[in-house]
Amino acid sequence: MRGRLSSLMVSMALAFCLWLSLAGLETSLVDFTVGLRLHSLPEHLVIKGEMPKSLTLRIRANAAQVRFLADRNLTLPLDLSLAQEGFNSFPVLPDLLNLPRGVEVVEINPDAIEFEVQELFQKEVPVKPNVVGRPGPDFRLEDLVLEPAAVTIQGQPDILAQVDHLETSPLAVEGLTQDAIFSIGLVPPEGAVIVGAKEIQATVRVSELRTQAVFSDIPVEVEIEARSRDQISRRRIRDPFGQSDNSPDQGSPASGDGPASFIAQPARVKVTISWPASRSRPVAAREIRARVGLDAEQLKAEGRLTVPVVVVPPAGAAVVSISPAMVGVSQVPPAAENLKPKVKP
Repeated sequence: MRGRLSSLMVSMALAFCLWLSLAGLETSLVDFTVGLRLHSLPEHLVIKGEMPKSLTLRIRANAAQVRFLADRNLTLPLDLSLAQEGFNSFPVLPDLLNLPRGVEVVEINPDAIEFEVQELFQKEVPVKPNVVGRPGPDFRLEDLVLEPAAVTIQGQPDILAQVDHLETSPLAVEGLTQDAIFSIGLVPPEGAVIVGAKEIQATVRVSELRTQAVFSDIPVEVEIEARSRDQISRRRIRDPFGQSDNSPDQGSPASGDGPASFIAQPARVKVTISWPASRSRPVAAREIRARVGLDAEQLKAEGRLTVPVVVVPPAGAAVVSISPAMVGVSQVPPAAENLKPKVKP
């Protein structure tokens, strides 16, 4: 009796297992939402309007297959490398889903992806810096050079028509006291892309603030250079009307056969000087020297020379302008001696 009971229980267990196995093989229709992944659209084209982001896939599968697919994030890749300008229709191929063996695709909705493609246009636009902050005290922004100064953007014609320039990312110059070079990004316009590099180089030049003044009565010093076989001597004439300070810069004073006196026309010039705002005191007229250099032999031969005025400012200052920039220097012969005839006693 016990043996028959045991055999009956084993038979029932086997029958149950067989039922489970057969039940797992039963198929049913199941709908899945499949994501759509577009790729390889040519760079010179853009899709006009909205594209579907997913599609519905109806399959016939058993319970095990359904559980397997439910655990996967099904995505259908759609190759758009053959897309052309205008209307396009690409069929949905279920083979691209790599479904398990035995799963039957009953229906795909939609079974083709239809869309319109528009050609992208390009446009060159200037770049404008977005300067933030100010240089350090007593300094100002002297110059700002962008390289490149213009870039090419790409997009739909109606979008490009609204773009007349491209701005940089914020360019901080706060506290600068010396020149600097920055690499900064560009802000692309909405709906368009930048062709090529997305960063540019910005060269920032700063300069110290300067004070400027005009000195209208600076005397012109005349420096005479006399050449001999062995040496060059110079004589400086502080008064352009012939009064020498008799202090040669090199060698001995000019020989007595040189010009006796000179006339500079004009004898005084107007000089504009600038100096840094940080200078401890303003520039004074006594610190400014204006001079001209002459060749004694050339002056002797020609009688008059027109020469440039050279202004030597004090340390740290700079010459802005000299008026006039050229002066004429003429030779004036020495007055003849009042010779009296000697009378013999």
